Amino acid sequence: MNITRKEIGKGVFFSHIKTDKYKTGRISVNFVLPLDEKTATENTLVFAYLRMNCKRFESFSDLNRTLSDLYGAALYDDTAKMGDMQVLTVAASFLSGNVAPVGESISLDISKLLSDIIFCPKTENGEFLKEETDIQKENLREEILSELNDKRRYALRKAIGELFKGKPFAVSSAGSLEGINAATTETLIKRYEEILKTASVEIIYDGPDSTEKIEKIFSERFSNVNERTPVDRVNSAFSAGEIIRINEEMKVSQAKEVLVFTLPEENRAVLKVLCAVFGATPFSMLFKTVREKMSLCYYCSASFVRSKNIMIVESGVDNSKVKDAEKAICAELKKLCSGEFSDELLSDTKRYLCSLLKAVEDAPNAYSDKYLTSVVLSEGLNENEKAEIEAVSREDLMRAAEKTRLCEVYVLAGGKNDK
Repeated sequence: MNITRKEIGKGVFFSHIKTDKYKTGRISVNFVLPLDEKTATENTLVFAYLRMNCKRFESFSDLNRTLSDLYGAALYDDTAKMGDMQVLTVAASFLSGNVAPVGESISLDISKLLSDIIFCPKTENGEFLKEETDIQKENLREEILSELNDKRRYALRKAIGELFKGKPFAVSSAGSLEGINAATTETLIKRYEEILKTASVEIIYDGPDSTEKIEKIFSERFSNVNERTPVDRVNSAFSAGEIIRINEEMKVSQAKEVLVFTLPEENRAVLKVLCAVFGATPFSMLFKTVREKMSLCYYCSASFVRSKNIMIVESGVDNSKVKDAEKAICAELKKLCSGEFSDELLSDTKRYLCSLLKAVEDAPNAYSDKYLTSVVLSEGLNENEKAEIEAVSREDLMRAAEKTRLCEVYVLAGGKNDK
């Protein structure tokens, strides 16, 4: 795959992942803004509204007919957190140019469609439509409430929120119930106008077609935005102090325990292997020992958050075994420090991670999303990642584990009702 990236407008970048490997093409328009609890909810609502309410179409059914005529193209919006940034996306997947009928320029049609969706929302008296706004507010409210009802997700969000309190990373990318209640048709149209002026933009086309005409569509649209002044992208480094311990009471039959560890400044491949060996696979140390051998947890897994260089261990535990689980998890980390893990575990883990990389390369959406994350976090794609993972040694893991420190223990426990 060949990737090119260039600026086509003030703070507007166009990337072409040129490949004929896939049968589907994809264009995503990604608006990048600082995470802020004052604007996160409205940002999310604006992009949900845009996808459903474009002046070009009389109704959503009309939009769907257009997508159907484009050989079943699919349109979607998304909101994500990448480090300290909120990324708002409108995207479409469609039949790739290498398999489309001769003479059909589906990528060009999709580009026009996406630009209309972004720049031509339905309005009334200079505001978003109230009925349609209320629908999006209710959809987002249900999404946030579903997270609150999922105690595992709730515990993770609360743990992150407490550890990063007062910092952008603590903010949920979806926003909050309070933000939904405060949003109006007037505030949302103002937020929409502010997004167009201040967001940096990453447009990514994944496919084989020439991009000159596609680039022109978007560059002309953005050039018409007055006073466009994109904000800088930031992602502050995280440094922990003393261990934070938080115990929250809720009627749950199964306690949720979240342990957060700071990781050393190491090659990213070393940290990925460390987290995977420790608890990110079905044959990891935490799974085999804490969950299966000791039967302390219903689940126990580790994940690597590269934007903040932390490792998060989540577990579901009997209320009476919370302290035992923490002790056992930390004991497994000590084993990593002293090299008490098999060569087979290390080799299986590296093989597992390399297979995941291959899966990402074989999936157009996954590869494009990986590329977007690398651009937003100013990291750049690492084309040597597979080789670097394979080169990680026992000594590398021991060295990194010795510098890994527990910085938070969050426990949600009490009662015998919800799970």
